[in-house]
Amino acid sequence: MRRAISDPNRIILAINYIGKNGPISKEKLFNYLKQFCDNEEIEKKGKKSLSGATTDVLYNLKVLQFVAEDDKNLVLTSALNQDHINLYSGKQIYAADLNGDKQGALLMLQTNALYYSPEIRDLAAFIFRRKQLSKSEIGMKYDKRNVFGHSFNPFTIETSLAELERLSLLQKKKDGESPASYTLVNLHNMIFAQLLVEEYCELKDKDGTVPLYSMKERFSLRYNMNYPEFDERFSILKNSLLPDLITAGSYEKFSINMDMAQELKLYE
Repeated sequence: MRRAISDPNRIILAINYIGKNGPISKEKLFNYLKQFCDNEEIEKKGKKSLSGATTDVLYNLKVLQFVAEDDKNLVLTSALNQDHINLYSGKQIYAADLNGDKQGALLMLQTNALYYSPEIRDLAAFIFRRKQLSKSEIGMKYDKRNVFGHSFNPFTIETSLAELERLSLLQKKKDGESPASYTLVNLHNMIFAQLLVEEYCELKDKDGTVPLYSMKERFSLRYNMNYPEFDERFSILKNSLLPDLITAGSYEKFSINMDMAQELKLYE
């Protein structure tokens, strides 16, 4: 079973520290991150658990392709060669954070996380479609379900929801005695991409194309997304994030490369 995504703030702190001081050893990174654990956390978790938490940060730095090991030292990645998608390197996040663009750094982290953990992106898309759901309603859909090779159970559903909260994509609300409910508060463009592919499959003509206005109308009616927002998101996918996925056709129609969509785990 994969490990959950660590606190994004600590991941970015680690990137910042490696960027300023790298190459550095794992031990040096651990000693640095320890100072951000308060006394209560240290007392509660103990040295062994804190070491594990730091290992989780390093694990995520590697999985999300922000850090590489060079002669047993850690260095930030400078460029990612991933087919058909423009992901972000450790140096790009470091530069954004250094320039005070905290939101930009988080957006980059979210992008890589939603690509490398497509099952939590699928969960986020489901919640967005339904607008607001309780954990039991989510469980009815996902318990014992396999999504992009990941098998969900009550524990992994809970940890996935927590990951989406940590990534500032999901909000948990508790109102009195009612069960807590979850709402997607940030529609990341990776989630938009998955929704676009799914809607394309429903709307495409026999020639594999969809009129752009039909898709705009679908997103307006189904997701309450206005046309300018749709145009902006569609343009980002087509021109920068997923440049090979969408092909423009004549008469303001477009098609989606479904083989590529499956390769990118935007569709099963």
